[in-house]
Amino acid sequence: MSSTTILTLVVLTLIVVSCLAIYAASDAVILIIQNFGIKRTKFAFGGLGAIVVVILLATSWWYVSLAKQKAQSIVEIPTLDSAPLKQADAQAGDLNVLVDRLDARLKVESDDAQGWALYARTLFELKRYPDAAKAYQRAVAALPDDAALQIERADAEYMASGQKWTPVATGALQRAIKLAPTNPEALWLAGKERFENKDFSKAVRHWEALERVVAPGSDHARELKTSLVEARALRDGIDPIAALVSAGVSVAPLQAPGAPPAGNAKDALAIELKAALVAMDRRASSGANGSSAASVSGVVSLDAALKTRAAPEDNVFIFARNADIAQAGMPLAILRHRVADLPVRFDLSDNNAMSPEAKLSTAAKVIITARVSKSGDARAQAGDLEGASAPIALGTEKVAVVINRAR
Repeated sequence: MSSTTILTLVVLTLIVVSCLAIYAASDAVILIIQNFGIKRTKFAFGGLGAIVVVILLATSWWYVSLAKQKAQSIVEIPTLDSAPLKQADAQAGDLNVLVDRLDARLKVESDDAQGWALYARTLFELKRYPDAAKAYQRAVAALPDDAALQIERADAEYMASGQKWTPVATGALQRAIKLAPTNPEALWLAGKERFENKDFSKAVRHWEALERVVAPGSDHARELKTSLVEARALRDGIDPIAALVSAGVSVAPLQAPGAPPAGNAKDALAIELKAALVAMDRRASSGANGSSAASVSGVVSLDAALKTRAAPEDNVFIFARNADIAQAGMPLAILRHRVADLPVRFDLSDNNAMSPEAKLSTAAKVIITARVSKSGDARAQAGDLEGASAPIALGTEKVAVVINRAR
């Protein structure tokens, strides 16, 4: 209700109350006039009326100000089982609220490795690099064999130190290369680290390995070619500008190929954060330790024939839906990875639920779907790449899902 509306109602109420009071007290007013005279009576009632009006107006303004303060202090966070996420969910303000809630939950559930990983990714997206680096330290301590986490930790340490390669960042990157020798992002960062430390021979070796796995003709391949020409020229003692001109490639600053749009990354993080918070709140209310017998696990891979149609930074959503068509609504559990992580192992359970009312354990059988989202949005769109399992019972392990078709 607006302040104007409130004030109008107050004035109308004052008029009505005054009329009723005068009518009810007409005999008393006549008596007062007879004893004190008309002028004195008018003066007394006028003063009393003015005092009442001032008090009512002051009370009204106080009420309006209080209502505004309360409205500004309340930040509405849409639930995951409501309508699809609005674009506003991707804004940094929303992410800051969500990440603060996750921070509070991690102080209670400090052994939640996936929670620390999600917390670190969100801090990095918000450019809170020192905090992100600390969160990644907690995450990789619990998941030391996760190549994607090692890569992300290296990147966070690099940014937190003012874009310098610290021993921690280099160590995380070396660990990632050992775990995933053909991971495009690991190869890119390894080459970048060697390039910035003027070890151009090793930079060339890393980027040549990346050239063998990047999609030919893609923007990534073109940007990589520029970096390779420059690194080879510096290795061989040739002027890099002349080498670039001779090779017919544009002179561009050294940068990672193809970063995902910021809005898409924030959309995906908002989805994950809300799902994680729902799961944490449910565990806290039930007193459970976070484990669930109702789970499905396996591996998602990308068909070789589609590799040229997916960029390493594209989001991969892995989710379970009820196999019963009559009950197949929103996903019962969801995870997010990137194409660079494929093939990747997944484990879906009630801990990955998007809503307390729609959990994996409510289904007898489920269908696991893996989708490469070209837009970064979890909702299916034309051009996305997909693969799905047959209906499987809960508790099934070693499910193989191959992304093998385009929408």
